[in-house]
Amino acid sequence: MAVVSWFVPSLFNPVAALAGRVFLVLWVIAFLMSLNMVVQSVRNPYIEAENEDTAMETRGLLILGAVVVISLLLGALLYLVPLR
Repeated sequence: MAVVSWFVPSLFNPVAALAGRVFLVLWVIAFLMSLNMVVQSVRNPYIEAENEDTAMETRGLLILGAVVVISLLLGALLYLVPLR
């Protein structure tokens, strides 16, 4: 039903038909790229791990920092923007 509802506006507006086709093409491209990633991982299953532990620690701290910043921004938005 969702797929049909994407193409119903094209009956009334030709620009909507073009937007629907572009949306479908983008979905197909995304699907092909995801298949490409699976094929590449099957072809090259063995990747050497990094020997440095500091790189993993730095990456973990970076992810933790990003989570904290995003949480603070979302909290500020919820506090400052009134709910309707």
